[in-house]
Amino acid sequence: MIRLCILLIYFVLYLSVCSIPDSKIYTLQTLEEFKRDKVLNEKSFKHSLNIIVDSPRYLTQPYIVTRYSDYQIEIARYSKWETNPKDILSKRIKEVLESLDLFREVTLNDNTTDEAYLMRLDLKRFEMLHYGRDYYGEIIVDIDFISPEGKRVYADRLSKRIKLKDDSFTELAKELSNALNEIIEMIKTEIPKIYKQL
Repeated sequence: MIRLCILLIYFVLYLSVCSIPDSKIYTLQTLEEFKRDKVLNEKSFKHSLNIIVDSPRYLTQPYIVTRYSDYQIEIARYSKWETNPKDILSKRIKEVLESLDLFREVTLNDNTTDEAYLMRLDLKRFEMLHYGRDYYGEIIVDIDFISPEGKRVYADRLSKRIKLKDDSFTELAKELSNALNEIIEMIKTEIPKIYKQL
């Protein structure tokens, strides 16, 4: 009888333990973690973009260039940019495209993958022009946006020429900064339109 009572107590305890719901533990997420996870989730289905910037050889060195005609340029011996124009454009474009948050990854290299879109920029001019008595700062960039299948999705030439007050490199630096910012803004406006077509 005692054995039966003990078994009955064990059975009742067993049933009561089985009927208790599982414990559930919850954690709180910080705002930074929430933003990071949101970005990762949004980016997980987007395309990658590879940027390649081409330019004439003289724009791959930092020395400032003055153009006197289509056939004559002069490279300053002692005056130069902080880095070469090709790198200036590459870094600015990469920063802008990353800030748009349209692509999973934005890279700068010559090795394209089969899955990545390609943005090829051809920097034609980044220099001072000297025509007669007048001086100008000029930037010209050709853009090709190519799908992973090799299809050209978009092509354009962006150019900006600004008249300089004088022939000083300080004035050139100021106006070429403005010209580059305007070209970057043009690209920033066009890329979301292109992205919608992908």
